[in-house]
Amino acid sequence: MFSQRCAQQSARRGAREGGALGVALGVALGVALGVAWGGAPAAWAEERVATLQIENRAELPKSDVQYLSDLVQQAALRLPTDRFSVMTNDNMEVMLPPGTRLEDCVDECAVQTARNLQAHWLVTGIVSRFGGELKVVLKLYEARTGQPRESVTVGAKELKELEGPLQGAAVRLFGALEPSLLEVAERLSGGFVFKKFQVAALPEVRGGAALEGVSAGVVSGVDFGAVDVAVLERYEAAVEADKEGSSASVSRRLELWGALREAAGEVGELARRRLGELEAFERARQEALGRLREVASADARLEQERRAQMARDWEKLSRLLPLKVVSQQDKLRWLEAFLESYGAVEGLNPYVKEARVVEALGGLGAKLTRLREEGARELERRERRADEVATRLCELTPEEAGCARRAAERARREAAERARREAAERARREAAERAERERQEAESIQWVRIPAGSFQMGSQDGDSDEKPIHTVTLRAFLMSKTEVTVGQYRKCVEAGVCSEPSSWSSNPGSKENHPVTGVDWGQARTFAKWVGADLPTEAEWEYAARGGQSFTYAGSNSPDDVAWYSSNSGGGTKPVGTKRANGYGLQDMSGNVWEWVLDEYKNDYSNAPSDGHQAVGSIPICRTRCDNGDARRVNRGGGWHSVASPLRVAYRRSYPPDYRFGNLGLRLRRTLP
Repeated sequence: MFSQRCAQQSARRGAREGGALGVALGVALGVALGVAWGGAPAAWAEERVATLQIENRAELPKSDVQYLSDLVQQAALRLPTDRFSVMTNDNMEVMLPPGTRLEDCVDECAVQTARNLQAHWLVTGIVSRFGGELKVVLKLYEARTGQPRESVTVGAKELKELEGPLQGAAVRLFGALEPSLLEVAERLSGGFVFKKFQVAALPEVRGGAALEGVSAGVVSGVDFGAVDVAVLERYEAAVEADKEGSSASVSRRLELWGALREAAGEVGELARRRLGELEAFERARQEALGRLREVASADARLEQERRAQMARDWEKLSRLLPLKVVSQQDKLRWLEAFLESYGAVEGLNPYVKEARVVEALGGLGAKLTRLREEGARELERRERRADEVATRLCELTPEEAGCARRAAERARREAAERARREAAERARREAAERAERERQEAESIQWVRIPAGSFQMGSQDGDSDEKPIHTVTLRAFLMSKTEVTVGQYRKCVEAGVCSEPSSWSSNPGSKENHPVTGVDWGQARTFAKWVGADLPTEAEWEYAARGGQSFTYAGSNSPDDVAWYSSNSGGGTKPVGTKRANGYGLQDMSGNVWEWVLDEYKNDYSNAPSDGHQAVGSIPICRTRCDNGDARRVNRGGGWHSVASPLRVAYRRSYPPDYRFGNLGLRLRRTLP
């Protein structure tokens, strides 16, 4: 009764702390423990891991074997110290049977020694030679049962080449000791849990993947009177079938050379030698084929088990989702666990298209995006693996049906991948060239840092579209010191990016340092993007024009101090930067030419944003060039033909985005990181 009550308390506590999964854990903990709260589950107590000396079957020096054993122990020491303690060789030697050396204690001896030490886990290893290669096999045992839990194999030609692969393999081996939350739930509850199914690493196929062509020469010294023409004909057929690139199967080659085994002279000698090579090749090929087929069979079996478990879990989940007595939060927890375990894409999990799942998916929010991305990557990985297994099988059995088609498809994919890489490299070079060009052009423009701050935008004394006055806040940004000049814009035209302004016919070379005019809104943005900038928002423009001061014009209460306008311009533009700067060091913010800004024009500030970097209205996306769009855009600052009033920092005007005129230009803004 007491245990049952604890189980009920555990379930309620689990429901509060972890939803439905918490219920399963809580019930399991309560039933398993049958004790008052505060007891720690035995499954989480510290577990001892014993690592034995690697058995030396490769006749390596003792120091080399010790080196390999140390690598494995270093990997074991990466296990979490709050859950595992790693036992040294000294610990192991104390418990060895009398007269037994550590390196000779394998299999049952190793398991019994680990039990004597009360270890939970045991790792043994064997180093041997396979052909010209060193191979290390590591096995992880559960000491209590003596059953293997996991094994890994690595190989290399030299000892020094084993370090990285062996440590990586050992880390993967010890990873089997780190259960997920769901595995903990399975241990504790024995109930409804999900499993992630992982396939084993694909083994290397050594031997049998290639066969050198025969190097048979012309038989010399033949006595024509005694020549056996039939033998020479069979010899020629064998040579042709066995040349490099021949499509003849190995069995056909063995048949042809076998018929010449007993031939006299050079032919028989060559046939016997070649038969030995072919037979050795065939043994290696069959061994490699066997390993690959085992992998393919294991993959298929594992996938079958995964799908069977998924079907069983779905049967329960599909009944749980419509229940009104289960909270929506718990339903989402179970659904997330189901998708986490079996994938959130249809190729892995056909139940994602079920109506009940589709209906509930919206509740997962951003988690669903992550699960779908992970599922897509897992599906791609499985497809690559299946393709790799099939490709390797075809390398060993090219005569099998479908292998020629697969080889052609693989060649097509490789060609497409090469083309993709080449295109990506071209795009990278072009982007680098463009970035360098933008850098050079940006360096030809003088930039002024505009500090962060807030200001009151608009004017109480101005026109109706300057009202209501409202507070705007901005981060620091950069503004070009002057308006963009004819010379600066000309470089963009020469680069083939910008189109010519309508006013260039009246802008001779002597006006290279005058502001460019006759550009519409799209042309202005195209140039700005070419140098890695953009047009300013209307708020950025007014904040920068005020310069942290309270003057009527940009830097003064007298327009003659800071502006070229109708009273002093002489009827045209003037070189940029020839009038007094404002408080931030900007020139020509009042006068010389009107300047395009990003915003759509609205007839007042009723719903203006408080973030000064946010433009009003929609902003078309720029590609190589920028579109004009349809909305009227704001102009600021006044021009050489304006009277004094439009030069005010709060004054606003607008034109259609395709408007071009000889008193309308642009200024640039860049963001700061």
